[in-house]
Amino acid sequence: MEVLHLTQLLRELVREGRLRLGGRRVRATYHDPCHLGREWGIYEEPREVLRSIPGLELVEMNLSRELSRCCGAGGGVRSAFREVSRAASRSRVGDALEAGAELLVTSCPFCYHHLREAAEGRVEVRDLSLLVRDLMEG
Repeated sequence: MEVLHLTQLLRELVREGRLRLGGRRVRATYHDPCHLGREWGIYEEPREVLRSIPGLELVEMNLSRELSRCCGAGGGVRSAFREVSRAASRSRVGDALEAGAELLVTSCPFCYHHLREAAEGRVEVRDLSLLVRDLMEG
């Protein structure tokens, strides 16, 4: 049995035409979670899902994929080094704003909550799975 990450499954469903997404006019960027990216090499799958959304313009942050910044929430950093963690998440939100994004998407619940807190309403932060859920067509 093959085990897939949700982003991989979503990509396959989009490719097969089994998942159709409604449109959303927005300029979006994708934050690569540390484990999903650098550990498991999952970089293109979530981007392919985002590119399948009609009207969504995908822009890359200066540091992405293997060079992506950590959001600051993982590895116990948020618990042990609160200010370092906050600085990391503020930097990542700054990267998204610098790229001109209105929407910052990620696929990690820790990244999602931490980046959302740091965004302070300056950019919308969404989890990819929830964004897909909201845009699914019958």
